[in-house]
Amino acid sequence: MVAVPARDAEAFVKAGFARFPVILVFGPDDGLVSERAEAIARATVSGDSGNILRLEGDEVAGDPLRLADEANALSMFGGARAIRVRLGSRSLSAALEPLLKTPPVDARIILEAGDLKPAHALRSLLEKDKGCATVPCYAEDARDLGRLLEEMLAGEGLKATGEARAALAPLLGQDRKQSRSEIEKLFLYCKGAREITLDDVEAVVTDAAAISADAAIDAAFLGKLDIIEVEARRVLADGVDPGVLLGFALRHAFLLQSIKRRQPNQSASESIKAHRINWKREKAIGEQVERWLDNRLERAVQLLAEAIYAIRRTPALGEALAIRALWSLALAVSRR
Repeated sequence: MVAVPARDAEAFVKAGFARFPVILVFGPDDGLVSERAEAIARATVSGDSGNILRLEGDEVAGDPLRLADEANALSMFGGARAIRVRLGSRSLSAALEPLLKTPPVDARIILEAGDLKPAHALRSLLEKDKGCATVPCYAEDARDLGRLLEEMLAGEGLKATGEARAALAPLLGQDRKQSRSEIEKLFLYCKGAREITLDDVEAVVTDAAAISADAAIDAAFLGKLDIIEVEARRVLADGVDPGVLLGFALRHAFLLQSIKRRQPNQSASESIKAHRINWKREKAIGEQVERWLDNRLERAVQLLAEAIYAIRRTPALGEALAIRALWSLALAVSRR
């Protein structure tokens, strides 16, 4: 077995997988897992998508012999085959064991999974076999995102200003598929141009609902009682679910906690920059970090979690519950 280090995963996907008939691609970044599995599959079949078969893991677990049958079947079109299997809730051990004993000659099994711990049964099984490789897919850092952006810019014959790159960076990185989608949307908007500017990024990548949500959340965490309802109702009118709006607020509370747990000798502003927050919000975030004590942030997290749960139980009252929760946050910080 080859456990590919995260830093070498991209190179392995491009050129290092050829001798492995079974490959596990796993990690918390679902978009990156899917993209790397697709790249391996397409390279296996030399771009012939007709030789790529997709199966669900639970379906395979219900009929363990099917995977071996598919792996050893002759291609209708000739050439190698790639079989992509997305891990479900059921074990694939029974389906994989025959293939590990007698690997397929003209097929590659590509398993896709979420963030598996080393002790997970599938990883344990594969890591004992020399014919298998495991490829991790973790959240990408600034260098990875910069490489992705450069590759996509080169493919379109475009350049981007420094301001555009700085504004784009905080909006990418949670998921490879989402990052690529946002960049492609930006390219479509800039079709015919030679250079992407800050105005282009602000017009396309930062969607209106997210901007409205930020305004409502900042109003709540800054205690601006006079504008919370207006901003919140604007978000809801854009089609954002009340529970999702409070989910944004909960994530924001976690962000403030993370900023406050900064490294020794690190200032609040340095911690804010380290969290790659959009520069337009840095001042507001700085004020919130100063105003929210740790114990109040803990109560805010509890309040928001309870409100989200209440919305799920009674969705008809969702809007009222969401606005009341934001009001409660504002009242808490305005009474300090």
